[in-house]
Parts: sequence; structure tokens; C-alpha cells
Amino acid sequence: MSYVFTLVAARRMGPAEYGVLAAMMSLFLIVNVAAMGLQTAAARRLAVAPERVRAMGRIVGWSAAGTGLAVALACVAATPLLVSSLRLDSPALVLILACAALLLALMGGQLGVLQGTEHWHSFAMVYVVFGVTRLLCGWLGLALVGGATGAFGGVVLGTALTVLAGSVAARARASHGPDSHPPSRRAIRSLLVESGHAMTLLFAFFALSSADVLLARATLDAHDAGLYAAGQILAKSVLFLPSFVSVVAFPRLARGGRRKLHLAGLAVVLGIGLVVVLGTVAFPGLALTLVGGASYAQTGQSLWEFAALGAVLAGIQLLVTTALARRHTRAAWVVWVALAFIAAAGLASDTWTALLHWVLAIDVLLLLALVALTWRDRFTAGELSEQP
Repeated sequence: MSYVFTLVAARRMGPAEYGVLAAMMSLFLIVNVAAMGLQTAAARRLAVAPERVRAMGRIVGWSAAGTGLAVALACVAATPLLVSSLRLDSPALVLILACAALLLALMGGQLGVLQGTEHWHSFAMVYVVFGVTRLLCGWLGLALVGGATGAFGGVVLGTALTVLAGSVAARARASHGPDSHPPSRRAIRSLLVESGHAMTLLFAFFALSSADVLLARATLDAHDAGLYAAGQILAKSVLFLPSFVSVVAFPRLARGGRRKLHLAGLAVVLGIGLVVVLGTVAFPGLALTLVGGASYAQTGQSLWEFAALGAVLAGIQLLVTTALARRHTRAAWVVWVALAFIAAAGLASDTWTALLHWVLAIDVLLLLALVALTWRDRFTAGELSEQP
């Protein structure tokens, strides 16, 4: 559904205007890191201690509200910087982003409860609602208001509707188990500390996967930045296509489980990506249609490289999930170093193809580094189950 929306927007807007929306959607992913950090910490704790679901549900609820407000205020404070650096037409886009930050944090808490207790039906339902409402509301905003403001505002409205649906599902799951007193400050602080550690690594990953679009927007002309953003539609589609592997594997990884489970998952993820790359090579015309059509014809010869980039990022995401579940703390430093190299390469690139080649090469090296880092588990299953 997310892919369909970006495709509709790319076709309706054209390269220059779509570049603005692509930059905002990249920021949307970055502010979602706080929500995913909270989701990860809640899911890990519930995976190893499911009997605490009722108490943890309350702790997660309070933590989500506080985290969301903090990130929203940070977005508001950064409004002048974002407007000038990304050449936005209006500060309204950043204010909409601030609303999204709060909503995403609430949704992250809900998903953490559902993932940790392995209620996959409800978990999938929330994601389906998120995709459908984002598509419909985004299209409605594009049709009624127009431009990046209307489209992005519609996406955030869809997020609000998803939070309403998620609250029902998460509340039903968190109502089981023994009753407990209101969460203490110590319990909330403990969850937030673990969330903070997760956010550090997740922020590095999502910044890594989104920085190239922002760099293209900041350093290239509007047309070339739009072309790169169109190619990234395919890359992000391949990135998210096998994300179910990371989601389902996480609770088992958190409990210790099979020691090389993450390598089996990596093989599945890269296999799915390889199928898409081969399909892009075999049917380049179809691939071009799927990223926006004739307006983006200049990307045609490079679409298989964008697909390969998405496959590599999907593999990195699986290994980041492994690092979070099994506490490979050094993984964050490795990803940050790769991000620094991408930033340097982006500032030195004067064409969108050069930027693509640099980003792909650096991400391949990062994938290999993470394979080496996560090859051996540093913790036993018993240590993984300990609650901070």
C-alpha cells in the first residue's frame, strides 16, 4: 500500500515536486525511529516474560506518550533548519511531521505489545490498516489540497486512524494477566533507557536508508533529486518486502533460540531481493512503469541497481534486528561509520548516478561487517532473558 501511494504521488506530481514529498517521507521514517525503539524494547521484554503483559502494557503506554511528545517538540524546534536545508515551501510540512512523531510513538507502543506476545493476527491487522489508510488518506489529501502538503497531511491522518485501531487491539491483549498498580517512575525509566539504546541503532539504520534521498535533495537540482527519489521507490519496496522475516524472528532471537537463526533469515531476505533484481533486469519497462513511468525514463538503466540497494538494506535490517535482540552493542558504531561515509560521498557527488554507486558500495561493505559482528552470540539465552 505504501508503494502504491508513492507511485500515485510520483505520477501526479512529477520529479521536482515529488522530491519534496520524498524528503518528507524520509523524515517520517527517521522520526519513526523513536517509536521503533520503544516497540523493540517492549517486544523483547514481553517475549521473555509474557506473564507481565498487563503491567508492561501500562508502562509502555506512559512511555509512548512521553516519547512522542519529546520528539514532536524536537521537530518544532528544528523547523527553521529543515525548511531552509530541504528548501521546503512551507513550515506547515514540519508541523505536520511533529504530529506524525506523536502518533507514531503511540503506534510503536501498541505494536510492541502485540509483537512481544506474538499475536500476529492483530499485529498484521494494524499494519494493514496503516497501509490502507495511508493510501486512501494520502490520495485524498493529494486530490483535495494538492502538492506535498496535501499528500503528506493525508499520510499523517491515516496514521491517526491506525492509532485508533491499534489501541483497541493492544488494549485487548494487555488486559490479560494479573492486575498491577500504576507504573512507577523507575519502571518507566528502565523501559526508556532500553528504548534509548535501541533508538541509537535504529536511528543509525533509518538515517542510513534515508540519507541519500535527503542528500540528493540538498545537493542536486530539483529534477535530478526527483529522479533519484523515484528510483528509491523501488529500493524501499525491496527493503520492506521481506520485513516480515525480521518481525517474526525477533521474539525467538530475544529468547536465545537457534544460534544461527539470523543467518537463515538473512538467506531468505537476500533471496527475495535477488528475485526482484533479476525481474528488474528481465523486465526493465515494467520496472520503469512501477516507479512513475515515462517522466522518470532516465532512471531506466539503473533500476536494477536500486533494486539491489533495497535488497542489501533489507539484509542490513535483519542483522540490525539481530543486534537488538542479542545486544550486539558495537553494531551501532559500525552503522554510524557507514552513515558518515555516505554523507561524505553524497556531498562529493555531482550526479544522481554517482550518488547511487557510492551508496550501494558502502552498504554492501556494511552488510559484510554486520555479518562478521553477529557471527557469534555474545550472550547466553539466560542472559538475554534478564530484565534490565
